[in-house]
Amino acid sequence: MALLLNTVNGVSCIPFYSTSYSSREMPMGMFCGRSGSAPLHEIWGSKSSKLSVSNALDLNKLLDAFNELSPENRIRMNRILSRLSQAKRRDQIEDKILDLSIALEMGILDDNKNNDQLRLSFCLRGSWFIGSTNQERQDIYYKLKELYDYRSQVAHSGVLCGNNKNKIGKVIANWETYVSLAEQIICKLIYNNKPDWTKIILGEIE
Repeated sequence: MALLLNTVNGVSCIPFYSTSYSSREMPMGMFCGRSGSAPLHEIWGSKSSKLSVSNALDLNKLLDAFNELSPENRIRMNRILSRLSQAKRRDQIEDKILDLSIALEMGILDDNKNNDQLRLSFCLRGSWFIGSTNQERQDIYYKLKELYDYRSQVAHSGVLCGNNKNKIGKVIANWETYVSLAEQIICKLIYNNKPDWTKIILGEIE
């Protein structure tokens, strides 16, 4: 459930392990017991978020859909959600871009065994999967293209936009848009875990 919370816009959540023990004979106070806790991920978050009633209802439906996945697909989806969570919690935009792109690639390019036309498939599949009109699909396509190009820059050179501060500022300004698209795609993947990409791109599936 903790990882599913990452599909909510503006929310990042990681599994956290916590234990506590108090002796019945010990009075309340600073020495009343023992406790310990530890995050199960290497990247910490530092913000708190409130969930609305509608968020909670959507998460209940999403949890039901997640539980209907096969054990193998639940493991795969956990990895995708974990990467999405890491992208939200990281500080450096370069790292955020990499993690978000990896999460989406695991979700929509999992059947591309030969690595054919990765950027084109990434953009087409993502835009047709969640876009409902031609204009919306076009807007999503170009945003995903931007994201993939930034990901390639960082992955291949370790540098984003040639370290140009103005260009990096534009990437940061568009970050929430990239995250929102990823959240929508990943949510829909949980409901429709094995989409027929050919039929989707040809417009045979709404």
